[in-house]
Amino acid sequence: MSGRWLDPLVERLSVNRRDLTVFLLSLLLAFGVWLLYNMNLNYSATLQARVYLKSNLPGYFPQSSEPVIVEARCRATGYDVIRSRRRMRGRPVTIPVEPELLTQNAEGEFLLSSNSLGAHIGELFGSEVRLESFISPTYAFRFPQENHKTVPVIPVSYLTFRSQYMQKDRLRLEPDSVIVYGDAAYLENIERVYTRRISLSNVSATQTGKIALENPRNVRLSDSEVGYVLDVTRYVELRKTVSVTTRNVPSGRNLSVFPSTAEVLFRCVFPLSSDRTSEMQFYVDYADFANSVSGKCVARTDALPQGVINWSMQPEVFECVEVGR
Repeated sequence: MSGRWLDPLVERLSVNRRDLTVFLLSLLLAFGVWLLYNMNLNYSATLQARVYLKSNLPGYFPQSSEPVIVEARCRATGYDVIRSRRRMRGRPVTIPVEPELLTQNAEGEFLLSSNSLGAHIGELFGSEVRLESFISPTYAFRFPQENHKTVPVIPVSYLTFRSQYMQKDRLRLEPDSVIVYGDAAYLENIERVYTRRISLSNVSATQTGKIALENPRNVRLSDSEVGYVLDVTRYVELRKTVSVTTRNVPSGRNLSVFPSTAEVLFRCVFPLSSDRTSEMQFYVDYADFANSVSGKCVARTDALPQGVINWSMQPEVFECVEVGR
């Protein structure tokens, strides 16, 4: 029957059974209150966490090979201390860090300053814990090496512009190359990586953004996306008839170009403060003629003067005839 275990104690103490029950319940309640009170107090305690690092180190796997125990002196409640000790027996914490924060020692380990872990106290020991100090100034992690190669990123784009606006320069990517990781057999066939299509319509101003990369099968990329910059400018068009001459013709030889004039369409920045297209000279280089099979050559010009964006010529190809002495 319930409560019979109290009978010997009641007889020995010569007390009322009901009074003894009340006393024991009061004692249990007092202990519970005392425990709750003390568990909510802040203590200075040494807490531990098992930590993996995740970083984009060139030539290495993205995660350290084994967890490292990080110890710190912290102000924490009794609950936080218990939770921290339970966390030590569970899954390790994975902390992302920038490669610039890691330094490599002679043994091939990567060292991380404890100061860099200060921003991750909540992940390591709990959100309510306050850091006093780390036990060690640095922690060493090992990252396994991985087969890799660096390849350029090629932009894929579909661009349309508002009337009298154009692309000022090539589409710039940042970064313009990525590291590809994987088995050597797969890396051998990868010479470049492409972006997903950058689609911009009716553009009239410089555009910036991010675009994802097409990830080749069976390999991993150091970056999943890149930034792009499309410089756009407004332009005006100028049409002129220019002479096409020759250059670098050997002594004693004569190279004739037909036709000797061409129509050139210049695209210049808007507004056009001064017309410097007259400074441009168009010519056929003798080396191009010597390397041609049919004697047909494309005209060249020197560096574009300030304000000129690009030009196009009609005709595009010229007949060249060489006359000796």
